[in-house]
Amino acid sequence: MGSGTDVAKQSADAVLMDDHFATIIKGIEEGRTVYENIRRFITYMLSSNLPEAVPYVLFFWLGLPLALPVPLVLAIDLGTDIMPGLALGLESPHKGLMNKNPRSKKERILTAGVYFRAFGFLGLITAVLSMGLFWFYLKAHGWRGEALVWNDPLYLQATSLTFAAIVFAQIANGLSCRSTTESLFTIGWWNNRYYWGGVAVELGVMFLLIFVTPLSAIFATAPFDPQYWWAVLAVTVIVLIAEEGRKWFGRFKFSVR
Repeated sequence: MGSGTDVAKQSADAVLMDDHFATIIKGIEEGRTVYENIRRFITYMLSSNLPEAVPYVLFFWLGLPLALPVPLVLAIDLGTDIMPGLALGLESPHKGLMNKNPRSKKERILTAGVYFRAFGFLGLITAVLSMGLFWFYLKAHGWRGEALVWNDPLYLQATSLTFAAIVFAQIANGLSCRSTTESLFTIGWWNNRYYWGGVAVELGVMFLLIFVTPLSAIFATAPFDPQYWWAVLAVTVIVLIAEEGRKWFGRFKFSVR
């Protein structure tokens, strides 16, 4: 503690700046918040990996058209996902954080539950919805299974739609990752202003890549039919509803025990 000797401070894992008991509580709360924020960030980043990987599995194993070319994968990982992910690391302590029991020292950040939520739930829903929009767009515009060249306007529009669907799904994933169990109606929608700033940057990057000609030529994108933006928005709503349902079921299951 603050009044400890220099030898004690040098050998300690953590040093409190004063001797007040409230500082100990604040330090524990800060440590728990940092731990939860790291887990939030990892869950959010992992949740986009499955919808990025599924198109390549279908392409190499079944020979189906590639729904998400490499440049758009890089655009998601290095462009649209970065700022909202960093903003999750600035999440403030949630109500009831100090009421939780201490976690085991052996508990890892990456648990089976984290993997299931990222890959088996959020990622799976995003993959199904984004790939579904890709195939629906192709079929609705007359594609009957013939080979598609990489610069075919229809193909560029369909891959751009897939890209937009994943980006909008990540908006919902980021909101959902703010808490593992609590509803957004409980923790609040707008109290992490950094996250919404990150979303603004995310959307700005996405629209630049789709609508600005020099960038769209580099990333092989093209504006798709405007009415499909309603489907993209629906992806966000579906992911949010599904995750709110998962959280409700988890709370209900534990409340009846």
